[in-house]
Amino acid sequence: MSQVHGTVAPGFEGVRAAFGAAQRDDPGLGQLCVYRHGEPVVDLWTGGAADAVSVLMSCSKGVTATCAHLLAQRG
Repeated sequence: MSQVHGTVAPGFEGVRAAFGAAQRDDPGLGQLCVYRHGEPVVDLWTGGAADAVSVLMSCSKGVTATCAHLLAQRG
């Protein structure tokens, strides 16, 4: 079982448990970071291989949403 490292804000302990369960049999790395109202509430990772290949998913959605929101306000 991969050890889960990192922190979760109060009320997000279930996310840590679910992340750990999802990564239990995965020999690679796993990372999860969640922001709520601009503050990090989940910052977790498993594994430890420094030279592992990483895949980024949904990494630009927050930036795109913020830009769209700012442009709409200028409207």
